[in-house]
Amino acid sequence: MKIELQNFEDVEHWQTLQDEVFERDGLQCVNCGQSGCELFVHFKTFDPDKKPWEYPPETLVSLCEDCLAEERQLLGTALKVLSEAVRKHFLSTQIDSIAFSMSAMKKPIDADPETVGETISLWLRTPRLVKFMVEIYRRKLAAEGQKECADVE
Repeated sequence: MKIELQNFEDVEHWQTLQDEVFERDGLQCVNCGQSGCELFVHFKTFDPDKKPWEYPPETLVSLCEDCLAEERQLLGTALKVLSEAVRKHFLSTQIDSIAFSMSAMKKPIDADPETVGETISLWLRTPRLVKFMVEIYRRKLAAEGQKECADVE
């Protein structure tokens, strides 16, 4: 996405947010760790009704030119594969619960095990999702000829 800035105030707002993102990310690409190169702000989400500086900083990341190009190239395919995988294992109500849990996360998922654990914990707080996962596990145990686990309420 190319940002068209209409006036000096737009430039100032955008530059402030850009600087905040670059500083937060340690002046390096969050994907490959390269520093000392030109960095670009990548929007993880896009809303055509928002101005670039109206996005929350946690939805923006610093990427080098190569990683930005790779992200743009792979994103469509990755989203399609993820969508198919989720739809294969969950019904729309469970997908809705997962999406709601993810939107309630305090920070984005990264390689930090604590954050990944927090995400899984949020997902598991949805009672229907827990029952659904237990049912999948029961079926797996039954298929393997193992003893079933106790009921979950």
